[in-house]
Amino acid sequence: MNNKTNPAVFIIVLNWNGWRDTIECLESLQHLTYPNFRIILCDNGSTDDSINRIKIWALGDSSISSSDTNGARFMKPIKLIEYDQADAEKGGTDDMESFIETSPHNDCMVIINNKDNLGFAAGNNVALRYAIKRNIPYIMLLNNDTVVTPDFLTCLTKDLINNSQWMAIGPKILYHNNPQYIWYAGAQINLSQIAVKHLGYNQIDSNHWTGIKPTDHISACCILARNKLFQLIGLFDEEYFFIHEDWDFSCRVKKNGLKLAVDLNAVVYHKVGGSINNRKGNLKNIYFSNKNRLLLMKKNASTKEMIRGFGYYTISRFVKFLSLTLRLKLSQLFIEIKSIKDFLSGYSGIYDRNNASSVNRHNIKLN
Repeated sequence: MNNKTNPAVFIIVLNWNGWRDTIECLESLQHLTYPNFRIILCDNGSTDDSINRIKIWALGDSSISSSDTNGARFMKPIKLIEYDQADAEKGGTDDMESFIETSPHNDCMVIINNKDNLGFAAGNNVALRYAIKRNIPYIMLLNNDTVVTPDFLTCLTKDLINNSQWMAIGPKILYHNNPQYIWYAGAQINLSQIAVKHLGYNQIDSNHWTGIKPTDHISACCILARNKLFQLIGLFDEEYFFIHEDWDFSCRVKKNGLKLAVDLNAVVYHKVGGSINNRKGNLKNIYFSNKNRLLLMKKNASTKEMIRGFGYYTISRFVKFLSLTLRLKLSQLFIEIKSIKDFLSGYSGIYDRNNASSVNRHNIKLN
């Protein structure tokens, strides 16, 4: 699968109860111009019949589709190889991998079945361990709620081949439902305010937003990384069940003296918040975002940044709590307080995974 001109890329797509978005994403990947990639679909213990529906799509059944798939494509049926978590983390099995190596890239897809909802970081790490064991030179993480443009992978792979200083690169990300507007065009991390500022956020896309630029932060919505980056700094930190694991990853890249970039000529469309129902006031989002901001500060800030950051956080929470109380937004107030309490108690990672069953798309159990 590897060659010098077009080195192999594994594209990891994590699914959890989101087969409609996932199928639309997978369908868009069938149009890629890059000639040497393989899709690794990692399912996080879905309970909505996701795997069965994705298998039906792979067979070419046009009844299993979503708004942008346009039914079955000429390259279907797609051969499917399935692994459980244990076999995947060992790098697969010899017989299955031999079969994969003899199949054209777009004729075969690997499905990894995680037994439980491991969260974003731990779920993706299963597929990353598989890819690293296979010694694939480039690995991409791609959100299942994205739709890609045909040449984006060609652009990003060429960037890393031609620019040895970049260890990972991301594309410009536009809103799927409002594609003239930018969601991400690079970002700046400010640990003194425990914040990441997306460059170009909500601005109209234009010729101003072109070229390859350095960035502090690379969005986990879409990352193309060198295999050796994960060997140098490790995988995603599994203390983050979901949200802000890419902030932490970007901080670790920077602390190791390595560089990230964004190619504004490569474009992906993102259904922002599609995987977590990211509406304003969503309690699940508030809980994990708030708790993981504090975890990010604890793990990555310098002493000076920590003093400023926790000072800023304390003042901003006082103002926010007063505002929530006056507006009778008591559920939001209680969930913010719970997130702080759980952070101070050291509840993250395994605690969050063990309690995932009590969290649905709209709420989080207060206990």
